[in-house]
Amino acid sequence: GVETQETPYGVLAPPLGRARLRIVELLAALLRVGGDTADAAIISARALPLVQALFLAYPCNNLLHHQMYALLVAALRRGSATMTAHIFGECQLVAWLAGLPETVTPRARPGFEGKGPLRAGYLGHVTRIGQVLQEAAQQQQEVADALRDCEEWQAFVQQQLGPRLELEDVMHWQCGRPVSTEGGELDSDGDDFQVGSGVNC
Repeated sequence: GVETQETPYGVLAPPLGRARLRIVELLAALLRVGGDTADAAIISARALPLVQALFLAYPCNNLLHHQMYALLVAALRRGSATMTAHIFGECQLVAWLAGLPETVTPRARPGFEGKGPLRAGYLGHVTRIGQVLQEAAQQQQEVADALRDCEEWQAFVQQQLGPRLELEDVMHWQCGRPVSTEGGELDSDGDDFQVGSGVNC
């Protein structure tokens, strides 16, 4: 197999590869249609913690992040008490989600100066996973119980998920752009357009 792979943002050593991505897709499919036997096999193989590790190790692989999201959606929507207990117990989903770094520093490509910290590519899926957890808590008592007294979940919702959902709520945008809470620049192109209460579109 390939030992390293150069990407626009840095070097992957080793790259994720198709085989590992297909395995994560298979796990998502098993959780969608599976039952007690599939759940037991996935739990005994410690497959979900391995997928969590891949998610963190490949912060710019959108295909992998989507499959992790699909896997969690399938597991939570099926409502398996065994899988729910595994997700919040051994997998420590909330602590993992809340502890994911918001920036990553890629390994520099040979002959190029290394890029500084970049916004982690998985943050959009982190938001989506947070939303799925909120929805599941409204529909399933096991999920609601797991989240109710979890301080990490409360902190995650207050510090990360809530502000992100508010920023993405287009009903609060002005002039087709998110409202800046600091009143600073809205984009990185040097546009000095400022949002204020008196802005005319």
